[in-house]
Amino acid sequence: MEPMRSIDELTRRNVAIIAEMERAEANVRTCGERVADRIATWVGSWTFIITQTVILVLWIVLNLMAWMNHWDPYPFILLNLALSFQSAYAAPILMISQNRQAKLSERRNHLDLQINMLAEQETTEILRLLRLLCEHSGLNLSETELVVMSACDTGVGVIRTGEGVYGLRRAFAVAGARTLVLSLWSVGDVAARELMAEFYSRLVHDKIPRAEALRQAMLALKIREPKPWYWGAFVCQGDPGPLCDPVRS
Repeated sequence: MEPMRSIDELTRRNVAIIAEMERAEANVRTCGERVADRIATWVGSWTFIITQTVILVLWIVLNLMAWMNHWDPYPFILLNLALSFQSAYAAPILMISQNRQAKLSERRNHLDLQINMLAEQETTEILRLLRLLCEHSGLNLSETELVVMSACDTGVGVIRTGEGVYGLRRAFAVAGARTLVLSLWSVGDVAARELMAEFYSRLVHDKIPRAEALRQAMLALKIREPKPWYWGAFVCQGDPGPLCDPVRS
């Protein structure tokens, strides 16, 4: 098999594979699996809940209020026996359907992992090229107050003997940026977006110093996401004070 050359190519291939998997799963299901899926769909619906509730209420009312022919008087031993049989058979049938769906989900997750790994490789290459561009093109950022790079691992570099750590952090610092906000590891898009919204709100509207604005934003996100993985990746390097000029888009 030839290696995938881009995320788009791998995505199209995996989408086609998933569609083929779903068609194959639908066509090769055994009779037992089809019955299990239908039962699982029926049991996991409001129609089943309402229908069973109506039957149970009628059963109890008829046995309590009927003048004669109490086929299942209180404490409803026959009803309890029927519900026990229902539970004894429903649970394994639901597990059959759930196990089949779990196998299909595992295959989908494996294909998604391939896309994520290739995306990370391409992102790393883009960051490497951007670092080289900043170092070799003489980029002048002497009047830049703040550079925010919330992408994955932007604060990580390569150690070179006698030279120190090379990376985007060094490139932008050499170019003249006064303050850098970077991440030390990959953070989810939702968490990064929420943290940056909190950061900019405090930095621009509340006029809080840069480092303190980042610290408060991290504490605000910590309330919603207690695990440090979501909010602890970001660092502020350089001038920690407030912005001299309003942020321009």
